[in-house]
Amino acid sequence: MTKKITRRDALRIATGSLVATALGATPAFADAPLDAPSATSASNSATVEKNESPAPRERVVVKLKPNSDDPNVQAEIVGYEIADYRDDPAVRQYLMEDEDGALRFLAADQIVEKNAAPAISPQEARDGMKERLLARMGKGFDALDAGSFLFVSNAFDGYVEWCARLFERLEKGFDLYAEKTGLKTKRRATPLVAIIFARQSEFIRYASAETPSAEKLAAYYNMQTNRVALYDLSNPQGVASENLRRRSRLVETREILSRPNAAFNVATIVHEATHQLCFNRGVFLRTGPSPLWAAEGMALCFETPNGMATQGGWGFRGSFVKNERMLALYRAYAPRMKDPYRKLVAQEGFYENIEASYAASWALFYYLSKRRERELADYLNVVSQKSPCAVYPSEERLGDFTAIFGDDWDRLTGDVARYMKRL
Repeated sequence: MTKKITRRDALRIATGSLVATALGATPAFADAPLDAPSATSASNSATVEKNESPAPRERVVVKLKPNSDDPNVQAEIVGYEIADYRDDPAVRQYLMEDEDGALRFLAADQIVEKNAAPAISPQEARDGMKERLLARMGKGFDALDAGSFLFVSNAFDGYVEWCARLFERLEKGFDLYAEKTGLKTKRRATPLVAIIFARQSEFIRYASAETPSAEKLAAYYNMQTNRVALYDLSNPQGVASENLRRRSRLVETREILSRPNAAFNVATIVHEATHQLCFNRGVFLRTGPSPLWAAEGMALCFETPNGMATQGGWGFRGSFVKNERMLALYRAYAPRMKDPYRKLVAQEGFYENIEASYAASWALFYYLSKRRERELADYLNVVSQKSPCAVYPSEERLGDFTAIFGDDWDRLTGDVARYMKRL
């Protein structure tokens, strides 16, 4: 029997959600609510154009009761309201995004008052975020502004520039995919943040406060803080050298590409950056229910290298290429899968066999992207419209899917299997 999930449960899940990819292991993605679309998104039937400005959001300041450790301090949080459930007796919480992009879940009895905060320009918001992040990360960290992204790092300049180029290439591929398929997206007024550490040891110390087994990770996306964190894969021990720090992006890229595991490392970074893009551009929701199979399937499709000579063999030319690693897993597990896609869509037993679930997620998303591309976009557009922290039971998940793809699960399983056999 499926456990009934309440709105309070949804809030609790969202508070601790993390998306992470392990180096040399299958990634682990927590099922969680992710970012609510703007109020105008439901009526917008067209894909967002690349240069469309984001809708303005009203800033608020929330004053909290004095901290129990220091009664003389009264904290306040400035940010943007997402949902107000303070008057809901079953929830009694207030959900907001602070100025640095992190989700805040505040108990109603913590809040003294909530008021409008003075409006600021997007550039002021960006500069303020940069200043706070640099102060928080400490000595040795610099910031690189790169379009939709803000990189804060103490790694070599060449590697940071290489990552910026990779993220920008990914965003262009994401926009191309959305435009081609009719997938509705939106823009953020504030940048998406990536923290890049010079040394793996520094990354592990930082990541250990947010996720277990940090030593196995190459990169991860934290839905609560809304940041991607990674380390310099070209120099994991952080050999100090001013000359190295000033190396050109070309030299840095060539060094990375010379490594045997370059393709996997690049795929890891792209996978996590895809999650960050999807959860901030309106495809999936940071603060609402999301289909786990689609979120992982999409990231697994985007991460796949296409053999281009630059950027670690990664690029997007308008169509996904097959993921050999996932295809091998699918072929290994497919004979033992019984009614895999109904269970996958219903989100039943996803973590019982994580490798099989990831393989099935990739296979289903890849097949639909090739054979039913517009319908896949229609489905994603439907599920992106859920309310913040809404309950999304299995029956509704199945209903959203079958309304577009039909309810013949045996036929779907056979269609996917035949398509995979031809790859």
